[in-house]
Formats: sequence, C-alpha cells, structure tokens
Amino acid sequence: SKNTFLDQADPVYVEQLITGIVAAAEKAVENLAPARIGWGVAEAPQHVFNRRWHMKPGGIEPNPFGGTEDLVRMNPPRNSEILDRPAGPTDPQVVFLSVVSPSGRPMALLANYSLHYVGGIPPGGVSADYFGEFARQIEERLARNEKGKPPFVGILCNGTSADINNINFRKPRPKAEPFEQMRRVAASVADAVAVEYPEVIHRSKVSLAMEQRELKIGLRRPTAAEVERARKFLAEPDESKLPRRAKSYARMTLDLAARPPSEKIVLQALRIGELGIASIP
Repeated sequence: SKNTFLDQADPVYVEQLITGIVAAAEKAVENLAPARIGWGVAEAPQHVFNRRWHMKPGGIEPNPFGGTEDLVRMNPPRNSEILDRPAGPTDPQVVFLSVVSPSGRPMALLANYSLHYVGGIPPGGVSADYFGEFARQIEERLARNEKGKPPFVGILCNGTSADINNINFRKPRPKAEPFEQMRRVAASVADAVAVEYPEVIHRSKVSLAMEQRELKIGLRRPTAAEVERARKFLAEPDESKLPRRAKSYARMTLDLAARPPSEKIVLQALRIGELGIASIP
C-alpha cells in the first residue's frame, strides 16, 4: 500500500483493486466450462529497445547526492553523439496461451511481451495503453465472427521489461497523435500472434504442476551521510535550491534506511503441459 516514489497509495484505489480481483475470480468460477488449451511463440523484435545506455565521456551526470558511480544512463538523449551502446539485450518473443471450446471456438488468449507501457496519452489522461488495445485487437483477429458465451477474453501481461521501452534512441520516430503509437504497437503484436495462431495444437488433456519457493535477498543500504543529506533535502522548502529530483531521491533513501537488511520474495514456477511460466514479484 506504499508508493516509494511519492506518498501513501490512494485507499479508494486499493479497495477497488482488491474487490476487482475477487470479482474476477468469482466470474471465472461462474464461467467454468469444458475447453482445450494450447500455446505458441511469436516474434516482435521491432518494438523493444534497451533504455539503459553506456555513454561516451561526459554523458552521465552525478546523481542528486553528487555520486558518480553510475555506469549507465536511463533514457538518454535520442540520436545523440554521446550515445555509446545499449547496456543489455532485449527479448523479442511474444509467448501466448490459448483456450478454445471443444468445438474450436476461441475463448481466451493470454500473451506475454517484455515491453513497458508505450505512452502517448493527453495530459491528465488515463489509459490501459497497448495492453488494453492488444486485448481488443486480438479479439478482432481471432473471434470477430465467433458467437458464444462467455465472450472471448484477450489479455496481455508484462514480461521482464525493467530496462525495455518503446524508444529507438538511434532513430527517433516522428511525433504521433495521442494513442497512435500504442495502437500501432498493439496491432503489430496482435498480428504476430495471429500469424502463429493457426499452428497452435490445442489439447483436451494436459498435466499441471507448480512449485513455490521463498528467496531471501539483501537490500542495498544507504550510508549515515546519505541519510543525513536526505533529511536536509526534504527539510528544504525551496526545491529550486536543490538538484533535480533531489526530494524523490531523498524519499527513496529514507525508505531504504527504514527497511530491514533483507527481505523475502516469492518465486513461482507453473507448468501447463510442456509450457513453463515463471513468476517473480
């Protein structure tokens, strides 16, 4: 219920999230029906770019505390002469899980793609981004002329995309209208899945398995000097006297200082037939 970067989460939203998850589970139970299941892999390498870059000398500024230990820069200037090379690879695959009725009517499709939100909404707007647009477009491609109850459900979830976004830093794209780029990406990803979809073998019987483990991880700890500096930054009423993003940096510093030296996270691995699904927080 806590947002490290800002303040406490909106309690109304938290309640809405919890009740929404429960309602979705109830709806799923109500709609239980015989089905067949299958899976496939598509490729969409043209939309994923590593947003962390090694820079040429002078391309990385000190952090708000004056530190110069950063080795890479996130979201650097586009098409700049100070760009050196991306700091890592990208994952071009769209892995998807498909469910059809015993007669073959498409019922649901869950896809996974390692790309952050695309963005491009008007100021103050709220959007389901290319995830929501993919859900709409994959239904058009697979189930437009299919009638059935319950209706088709399309879903796209985030893969491992912490350092991946939709910005080509070498070749900037022209400015787009609001929602245009997310629709373009969603259409392309949906097309890639639709091409592979006819090759999917849907099975009426598969084996299921699941394992779960707790992993203890250590947390980086701020020094006493960094904690003191963070407190001074937060006490300064005039942000113009501080480095850019200094107060956000300070809040995160104090948040880390208040945490225990280690935390436990849950790792999950699921198997549906020959398909493996890994889940991390």
